Amino acid sequence: MQITDYEFEGTQITFGRLHRIIKDAGFIHAGQWDYERVTFDYKFFDRTDDATYYLRIPAYAVEGDIPAEDTVVQILTPYLEDTIIRTG
Repeated sequence: MQITDYEFEGTQITFGRLHRIIKDAGFIHAGQWDYERVTFDYKFFDRTDDATYYLRIPAYAVEGDIPAEDTVVQILTPYLEDTIIRTG
């Protein structure tokens, strides 16, 4: 599910600054990148239906290569993914 109607879509920022901001907000950057694209994840659980949800914020390089601190990235549309694990 894409999340629309938010203020930072299309924002351009350096990768280093975005990485610090997003890390402070509880997101992780665990290897989900190549030289042109990156994804930051916020993982949370719903115990009522044994689901794991990921709020994902993707971005792509406008100038430079990820993960260089001074690379300019543009933030894309965030989306929500779920992983439901049924037990029993």
